[in-house]
Amino acid sequence: MPEDKISRVSKLVRDYYILVPDDESAEKAIRTQMRLAYVRYRSELAKHYRSFDTHEEALLHPSSRIRNKNDWADLCNFFNTNAAFKVIRKHWSCVFRYLLVACKSDFDWFFLSNW
Repeated sequence: MPEDKISRVSKLVRDYYILVPDDESAEKAIRTQMRLAYVRYRSELAKHYRSFDTHEEALLHPSSRIRNKNDWADLCNFFNTNAAFKVIRKHWSCVFRYLLVACKSDFDWFFLSNW
């Protein structure tokens, strides 16, 4: 995110809230909270994107947190073209598939052995 936008939001927070002491540590805390909120937001959007099987399907069903459909299209394109995101998606889908099979097998074993 551009530094001018970060500074503008930080100034709005400082103007709205009374921070004691209002120094560098307060600025650092504001920026940390902004960064964490942004990471959480992007994570929620990525989770929503991953809930669909295809890129086209994800484009047709934007997240309720997105107001502008062009922004959703840009994010979907990022998620679709970002190699690191694709690797993570593939890795976690394999992990979840394995866990589902393992849990189902254990559940069946537990269920059958207790009857």
